[in-house]
Amino acid sequence: MVTKIKDNIVNKELKDFSFEKIDSFEIKDLINEPSKEIIELANKIAENTKNSLSNPSEQQIKFYNDCSQLIYGELKDNNPILIPAKCGFGKTTFLKSMISTIITEVKNENLSEDYLPMIITQERLEDLEKLIKAINDETDTNYIYLFKGWNEKFDGCINTSPPKNEKEHLIKCNKLNCEEYESCPLSHQLEKSRNFPIIAITTARLAILNNSIDPYISLDNYIQFTDENGITKRRNRIIIDEKPKLSEIKIVTQDTINNLRSYIEKYNRFNHSREFDKEEEISLKEQLNAISAYLLEIERDTLNEKYKIMEPDKSKYTKKLKDKLIKLIGYKHPDFQKLDMFFSNLVLRCRDNNNFYIIKQNNFDTRGLKTFIFDGTAEISIEYKTGKNDFKYLKIDDYKSYPHLNFHIIKTNVSRQSLNKKKDLITEWITDTFSEKTFAVTYKMYEKYFREKFKNKTNIILDTNKFPYFGNTKGKNDWYECGKMIQIGWNRHSSDDYLAEFLSLNPEYASLWLKLYEFEMEITEFFIEQMTPDNYGNFSHNEEIYHFVFQNMVVDLEQEVYRTKIREFNTEEEVDVYLFVREKEYEIIKSMIAARFKNCNFIETDVDFKIKPKGQNILVRKGNEKLADLFNYLDYKWDGKKTLASIIYSKFISVDQWREHFGGKNQKDLILFQDRGIKLSKTKGKWYLKRK
Repeated sequence: MVTKIKDNIVNKELKDFSFEKIDSFEIKDLINEPSKEIIELANKIAENTKNSLSNPSEQQIKFYNDCSQLIYGELKDNNPILIPAKCGFGKTTFLKSMISTIITEVKNENLSEDYLPMIITQERLEDLEKLIKAINDETDTNYIYLFKGWNEKFDGCINTSPPKNEKEHLIKCNKLNCEEYESCPLSHQLEKSRNFPIIAITTARLAILNNSIDPYISLDNYIQFTDENGITKRRNRIIIDEKPKLSEIKIVTQDTINNLRSYIEKYNRFNHSREFDKEEEISLKEQLNAISAYLLEIERDTLNEKYKIMEPDKSKYTKKLKDKLIKLIGYKHPDFQKLDMFFSNLVLRCRDNNNFYIIKQNNFDTRGLKTFIFDGTAEISIEYKTGKNDFKYLKIDDYKSYPHLNFHIIKTNVSRQSLNKKKDLITEWITDTFSEKTFAVTYKMYEKYFREKFKNKTNIILDTNKFPYFGNTKGKNDWYECGKMIQIGWNRHSSDDYLAEFLSLNPEYASLWLKLYEFEMEITEFFIEQMTPDNYGNFSHNEEIYHFVFQNMVVDLEQEVYRTKIREFNTEEEVDVYLFVREKEYEIIKSMIAARFKNCNFIETDVDFKIKPKGQNILVRKGNEKLADLFNYLDYKWDGKKTLASIIYSKFISVDQWREHFGGKNQKDLILFQDRGIKLSKTKGKWYLKRK
């Protein structure tokens, strides 16, 4: 048993890497022989797309034709189709041209209305609005309905006391708590959409429809519509632009329970329909307190276990409690959803951060709709290779050599913690080095700092007055003119997050983990050691998770790189990307980048980002040249062992100078020692130096 587990998990050399070769299919392998009508339509769509672009390649034109045949042809089976066309291949232009062409042909009665029904999804609402406007302007029609959601900028609320934030929205925006709910423009969207053959939704809404526990919030409700003759029909295809949410980390903590208690207490304040039963409120809070106590009990029982897979006790979560919470709070409440999922799935308990991670695969079920996913990084996204769905890849001739793409590697650590000490130095380097238009991206927590530093500079292109940060650039194309890019850090999550996500994508490991508790402790401990991060937060024993971490990082990097000039498929302009990489991670990251950008160049760039001591300005003052010589000796030649100070300083400065800087009552320049980790101590009237 041990040997089998070891063979399945452990790998000798984790730096050796090549992306898994995927099986991709020609268009003829995915659809039956297309009719003359489909071939003519595909040619027309490809031609219209070609005319919307500047000098597209033959590869691109074939791609537009193949995609048109795929979407409107007769599929050989109903597996979701992945279309892994790289960024800049013209897929957004293609979608606009395809839908516009279909609408125009139907309008002119050259095609049946059966070509129209579909669902379109994109990441950002703003992109959907832009796409729909372009289509409507070109066709002079209005066949598409766009679903919108509540946010703090929504100005269509007709309540005299509108929600001020998302939390209030969750409480107020329902039939119980809003007298105007039936008249709310958002509450009638589904009803209105039934008059349109095409609907547009965000990727986030699609994830909600796929995973909601609310039977009334389901993709099933979005499939049917009514045509102009009053006949009920079915939208038969869904086109997803960018990766759908196939995994999402859900965490339960004591705060989850506290938030639910808080909402129950606030319910009376917002409830205008009836007086809240105080006894009922107390009963609910008592039941939630019992769940809180249950979590504390688990925490106490697992004090000696850093990680533990468990199956929660379902008796702690009664149907009566669930039904009452649904009635008062509603399905939409995120904390209710987490609580409900907690008691119906396996859970990973992480001691150090006190989190309970819910191990659950996201449901990706498009209810029999023909499903087409445009995702440029699909070939290297592990999510598609796990789970129940059997995705099929369209073979695309998008090969491109990148001899004009240069990755400048700066071997220094700029983790979230390390960057705080180096940000000033990096700012100076960027200011001194980059004069042309540059795309820079970093962590969200440093957005304000870098924004203030570069808001009046023309070299760094901001994102609507914000400094670009990880997670906020997706779907944006504001930097397509930039020939320089700087990635300050990596979009890296905690090791516990990666472990939970990996287990959700590969639930067989979680099930095996739980089962192993029945075996001897030696086997269980060995398995846990191989599955969990080491003391440095690295998955040094596990090839699968180790590669999973870095593949996720490189997928995000690739998307950022394609926001520069490189996104233009036919460009041959030089593009320079500057990356900060830890020495020990360089080889694995380099191999992954090289596998995605064939024939790109790697240039190791030496930039000094060593933290200079705060007191360094003292040493550059006129008259302190000898003092500077002293600290140069301490930095590079001294062994750090406890030494009488006079033995060292007498080689460079006088006793008077020593007393002026360090030996007086104020010890005004002691920072010169402190920042070097040197302890200055006095014993029996004599000063000593020692490296801490």
